[in-house]
Amino acid sequence: MATGTTANFTIKRNTIVEQALRAVRAVKPGVQPDFNQMRDGVLALNEILREEDQDQTGQKRSLWALSDAHIFLAVGQYRYTTTEGLGSNVQDIVSLSFRDLGGADNPMDYISTLQYEALSPKNEVGDPTKLYLEPNHLSLSSQAALVWPVPSSIGTTSEVTGTDALNYSCILKHTSIALTRPITGAAYRNFWTQTGSAGSTWVTDTDYTNGAIIRMKYKRPLFDFDLADDDPDLPLGWGNYLKWRVAVEIGPSFKMKPEELMWFERQVEKAAIKLFPNTRAKTTDFHNKGMFF
Repeated sequence: MATGTTANFTIKRNTIVEQALRAVRAVKPGVQPDFNQMRDGVLALNEILREEDQDQTGQKRSLWALSDAHIFLAVGQYRYTTTEGLGSNVQDIVSLSFRDLGGADNPMDYISTLQYEALSPKNEVGDPTKLYLEPNHLSLSSQAALVWPVPSSIGTTSEVTGTDALNYSCILKHTSIALTRPITGAAYRNFWTQTGSAGSTWVTDTDYTNGAIIRMKYKRPLFDFDLADDDPDLPLGWGNYLKWRVAVEIGPSFKMKPEELMWFERQVEKAAIKLFPNTRAKTTDFHNKGMFF
């Protein structure tokens, strides 16, 4: 018997909902769910995603849905928005660094509201060492990043036109070779990001420079299940967890008994333990390795 060659199995949105409906006996074997059943199941599934988005504790914190952003700094400016490169969907910042004109990265602190308010003066001049994200939970695209100190020198950011006719700004100084050309060069993402409005023609064997920038890795919201064939916007292996969570949510609508719902909830807990084995209760038993080795 041949062995498989892939490890990317996942289940689609409608399959998760159908399995949950069959678990609560809303759909008989061999019968397809009707429109209303699927609608309610999809609604429950997307509500669960939004709840998972808010669970930013322990091992779940920023485990998935990570994105990068580059904020291009300006002299004397301390407040930056999507216009300067802040991501339009920043939910939680994972890491920060200030990249200087020499291309060196310097770690920055992500600070709270109270910590930012304690900084004085706000217009202190120097290389940025701290960043505060001014929140707007109703509109992530309206958030602002406040940096401290404010830069006094930002250098020059090279801009070129990529092979896709879009503008690209340099994020790491280098001498260009085919490997770094946007977007056909295999390593171009290390040196360019898609932004800008005045790109010149890219030329090989040319010295391109980065200006002063803040590099950010952040968690974005999980993507909704919009279409029937959408995969979960989660690491592989979360299908079973989502199925049982949907069953718990829709179970009362199909008159499931309390003890049945408790059993479903136990399946959710068991699935979560398999996803995060470190949450499993630790044994207090003493193990004598000498007995076995």
